[in-house]
Amino acid sequence: MHRLHFWTTAFFGWLFILYNIERIHEPINLASFIYVLSALAALVFLLFPWFQKAPLQWSLLAIVPSVLPLKWCFGYS
Repeated sequence: MHRLHFWTTAFFGWLFILYNIERIHEPINLASFIYVLSALAALVFLLFPWFQKAPLQWSLLAIVPSVLPLKWCFGYS
C-alpha cells in the first residue's frame, strides 16, 4: 500500500511541476501535446509494474522518440 501511495504522490507531483513549468520559467514553452503525452506516460508507469522496474534509460527510450514525430505532425518547430 505504501508503494501505491508513493507512486500516486509522484504522479501528481510530476503533473504539478509539468503544468506549472511554463509559468515558473518564462523561456520554456512546451507544445500542447506534451501535457497529454506525459500524463499517459505516468499512467503507464502506474499501471504496469514491469515499467517501474525497468532502468530509466529504457523507459525514456520508449517515450522520448514519440515526441519528434508528434511535433512534426502538429507543426511545432
